[in-house]
Amino acid sequence: LHQITNGNYYNYGHIYNPNSNLLYGTTYYWRVRVRNANDTSQWSDTWSFTTMAKLDLYSPANNSTDISINPSLRCNAESSNTAYANYDFEIDTIPSFNSPLHQMTNGNNYNYGHIYNDISNLLYGTTYYWRVRVKNTNDTSQWSDTWRFTTDYEMTNAPDLVSPVNNSTDIPYSSFSIEWNSISNANAYQYQISTTNDFSNIVKSGNASLTNKTITNLQAYTLYYWRVRGENNNGYSPWSNVWNFTTDQNSNIDDATNQSAIKLYPNPANDIISISGFEHISNVEIYNVIGKQMKIVSINGVKKTINIKELEKGIYFVKFISDKSLITEILIKK
Repeated sequence: LHQITNGNYYNYGHIYNPNSNLLYGTTYYWRVRVRNANDTSQWSDTWSFTTMAKLDLYSPANNSTDISINPSLRCNAESSNTAYANYDFEIDTIPSFNSPLHQMTNGNNYNYGHIYNDISNLLYGTTYYWRVRVKNTNDTSQWSDTWRFTTDYEMTNAPDLVSPVNNSTDIPYSSFSIEWNSISNANAYQYQISTTNDFSNIVKSGNASLTNKTITNLQAYTLYYWRVRGENNNGYSPWSNVWNFTTDQNSNIDDATNQSAIKLYPNPANDIISISGFEHISNVEIYNVIGKQMKIVSINGVKKTINIKELEKGIYFVKFISDKSLITEILIKK
């Protein structure tokens, strides 16, 4: 990649030598010397510079909402490479950019230091991910950071949840139905059930053509969060409010016997809890109300103390695990 060329421009006491089509994200070293009819100077000190590795996105701003379904995506242009056909714009509904809705197109305008790409006919109420890269005759840059935005809604109302009512308990974990009210212009519905209220741990999801869905095979005595949104050929409605429910206990006879033998005390507790009974316990796991595991302890024998000093005040689920069953108790930390 070595080059030696002559200066080709003089202005304000400086000699210029423009370079083009260098590699992206690469460190270059350079130096200069001068000659006359009788001699050539020593080389100057060697300086270095690193070319840009990736572009910066400009708009829509990251995490924007209520964006038109016909948006104009913009990135900052590389100052020496403003031919908009040299820019690849990639957009999709998932951040891995490999769904059936994936698009990759070239920029289609340049103005005021920005490359534009006008996109049309996106889905309503849908989150899109996008990124850009630039190329020259010798190289292609890395992809920019990935930004996302959500388009505005055609169906502006969310479904109202009906059942199980919010904060319900003793919901049959083996099989039950969720229900919600219909909304105008929806021809189907999408539901999600999660152990976290931000839906970062979705355990059940899918689509329903009616306003109810049978849910099976959840965990016993576990807190779940659920929500629903409408959909049609043009996109989605907003999500409903988030409701929660707690499933019932494991109901087989052996578990009921074991349940009656378990003692968790004191409860409420400050720093130390003790358990006795149910000598077949192998592990005790403690979870907070959003389903995050806070502590796990191996159990040997028929009595064990557990230090919970590090837990914050609140309500926790204590799961007693054996090779035959799972039993859960509620613990209150004072």
